[in-house]
Amino acid sequence: MRQRRSERLSETAAADDGLKTRGGENSPPRVSQQSILAVAVIPCGSADSAYSANRPQVEAAEERQPSVQHLSFGQRPGMHPLIRVTPDVQNALRDGKPVVALESSVLAQGLPIPQNREAATRMVDAVTRSGAIAAVTAVVAGCPTVGLEPPELERFLGREGVRKVSARDIPFAVAKRQDGATTVAASIALAHAVGIDVFATGGIGGVHRDAPFDESADLVELARTPMVVVCAGAKSILDLPATWERLESLGVPVVGYRTAEFPGFFSAETGIPLDTRVDGAADIVALYVAHRALGRTQSILVVQPPPEKHALARASVEAAVQQAQSEAQRDGIQGAAVTPYLLAAVNRLTNGGSLIANLALLEQNAALAGEIATLCAAWRRAESSR
Repeated sequence: MRQRRSERLSETAAADDGLKTRGGENSPPRVSQQSILAVAVIPCGSADSAYSANRPQVEAAEERQPSVQHLSFGQRPGMHPLIRVTPDVQNALRDGKPVVALESSVLAQGLPIPQNREAATRMVDAVTRSGAIAAVTAVVAGCPTVGLEPPELERFLGREGVRKVSARDIPFAVAKRQDGATTVAASIALAHAVGIDVFATGGIGGVHRDAPFDESADLVELARTPMVVVCAGAKSILDLPATWERLESLGVPVVGYRTAEFPGFFSAETGIPLDTRVDGAADIVALYVAHRALGRTQSILVVQPPPEKHALARASVEAAVQQAQSEAQRDGIQGAAVTPYLLAAVNRLTNGGSLIANLALLEQNAALAGEIATLCAAWRRAESSR
């Protein structure tokens, strides 16, 4: 047993050394599932000790520590008495099948008609192809809901009388019996409350440009809701360096999926290097399991660039955003209307390119989220059988 563990550590060290050499001195570490699991069983101290000359101490620690295979997500929350869960989603959660939560605000406010319908279809289909169940979150006539029935989805796609609801707004929408399309913050709050591990969106909110006091509630909710959140970074209309710094201050782990750079939503480049990169969904699940086993309360933010075929050049996006901001100030746009206004303006200024990129990245993120959810469900099943 000790020989096999020693061989595993040696192989992991050699693989990581090779990655560092190929990636260059300034590249973030590529985290493999094996390296995460090897480090997870050693005592507190430098992670480098797993790959240092202190192999005897590492092996002795492995003998004293519980096997990494016994790391646990912790108890899955049960059904919440105030949240309605559609039967297909409820059955999937009960049976340990994978579920991916999706937001409804992108459909009711973020995208124009009829592209919002296309987005809903492409995201749900991408999740389904991965073997998972898609659950769109919303407040339906005052009822917090995870999973929309077809007539309800139609109403939200029509968007008439549907307000934008962040996490803080859910009780108000309930009290007033309103239809509310949930943002990232509201969606992960509802999804986590019923035991969903994975959520997919296009881009998260963040710190607004020229208004550092104007910060999306998405960031705070990410800091207190343990889930895997898959996105293409923060929306291009935001102050991306400031948003990155806030994520760091809030303790939200940001993991690049096959990228070493924080993506810019419509574009792959921002000039913001990432600290951690992974190249497989299994590596993300291993990170998440270790994260939960340590009792961490934040989400793990998984970022991947938009599909290369549809990604826009960084310079063209920046020029469009600056022009859109000038128009918003001229027109006196404020509050919750700012983001939809800016996104529509950027779409016009990029001749529709940003909308095409948005639809493509939404589908791609949903597909990755479905793969992660499927592996999370498998880990939970294995955990329950031990």
